[in-house]
Amino acid sequence: MQTTGNLEQRFDLEMVKEGEYTEYVAGFEQGKQKFCNPVQAYEYGTWGNRYKGQCSGLPDEALIAEQMKLGYERYIFSDSEGRYP
Repeated sequence: MQTTGNLEQRFDLEMVKEGEYTEYVAGFEQGKQKFCNPVQAYEYGTWGNRYKGQCSGLPDEALIAEQMKLGYERYIFSDSEGRYP
């Protein structure tokens, strides 16, 4: 999961212009708000994605994680339906 702290650890921020960094963080937070909702999380789960802390720190994090888990379980179940008689 990409966080501001992770970004600071991975890159030499002296090489990144202040405006670019601020713009990146704003875009990251905007994307996080769009991605991190229970309905979207369930859908991502049905595509085979698992929750890995993408929405950490948000008020609905537990619900989002649960919905993604349920979606993932549906993905696993539907993937195995045609394999066994």
